[in-house]
Amino acid sequence: WNARVHARFAAGAGSSAIPPDPHDMPTFPDTFGLEEEFFLVHPGNRRLVRRVPQRLLAAFRARVGDVVCPELLQSQLEVASPVFRHTHEARERMRALREGVAEVAASFGYRLVSAGTHPLSAWQAQAATSGTRYAKLMEDFQIIGRRNVLCGLHVHCGVPADTDRVQLMNRLMRKKEEAAAPAPAPEPAPTKEELLLAEIRDLLKEQKK
Repeated sequence: WNARVHARFAAGAGSSAIPPDPHDMPTFPDTFGLEEEFFLVHPGNRRLVRRVPQRLLAAFRARVGDVVCPELLQSQLEVASPVFRHTHEARERMRALREGVAEVAASFGYRLVSAGTHPLSAWQAQAATSGTRYAKLMEDFQIIGRRNVLCGLHVHCGVPADTDRVQLMNRLMRKKEEAAAPAPAPEPAPTKEELLLAEIRDLLKEQKK
């Protein structure tokens, strides 16, 4: 996160504005944090772990602290970093967290997978994490939540307290098209239920002709 660029956004300068002298621009400490999500899989068949024992979370936290949290589905977990000021801090800390969490998972007979989605496991077979918060999320999102077999890397950037965050995000959104869109993940093989529904739809179309 670049303090000078941010200060320009916060000042409301448009893309055609002349950049101010960097020596005259306000500065603030650059801070950021990371959240990484991982899949838990069986090492033999590489499929997702449908139900995770409660003692596994306790073992994670005993090893690396309260930075490990469950996710919406039991087959997922999240590792949250402290606040960083330098990239080398992030590199060292996140490497240590990954190694610690991976070793604990291996002691329970599981492995970690860092991927956007999982190509081998059906969303219908996944179990939601127990708890009031997750039950509310499932109630709100319905099938979108149940099909959310996704993991990601979140980067949180600190901004000054007096910054209009809505204006800042609106300006940053103009730049989103400059980022390359990721390649779509491969679709999993259709289930028997999905194939049956497709046949029914085809039959109904034929009857309407």
